[in-house]
Amino acid sequence: MVDNQPWFPVRYASAPRFKAWFKIFPWEGAGIVVITRATVLFLGETLSGTSLNLQFAAANTRINWLGKCPWPNGAVSWFEFDVTNEKHYFSSETGAFVFGSNKSTKAIYDAGDQALTGQPQTGI
Repeated sequence: MVDNQPWFPVRYASAPRFKAWFKIFPWEGAGIVVITRATVLFLGETLSGTSLNLQFAAANTRINWLGKCPWPNGAVSWFEFDVTNEKHYFSSETGAFVFGSNKSTKAIYDAGDQALTGQPQTGI
């Protein structure tokens, strides 16, 4: 818990990185997603060491489940935060192996969706 709020380890990709065709890894950073009431925070760092601090508020953010997007984004599942004029992509941090990311990524998506919409999730 971060200040008594649930948090989840994640991998992060900006829209340009997510849409790029040539890349070694589909993500460009890692960190944690902190779920608060009506807001989701991402605290992380890019592979080059740049700090990232993103806030997604219910008033201006939609969260969308993407699932597996194999080429060119690996065998992991993804969800996106769609904020005015920009998108940010996340997958669960599964360590060295990407297998099993669907269930853990879906759990993070569900928690974020519930925080932003205030509605319990029934599944996709």
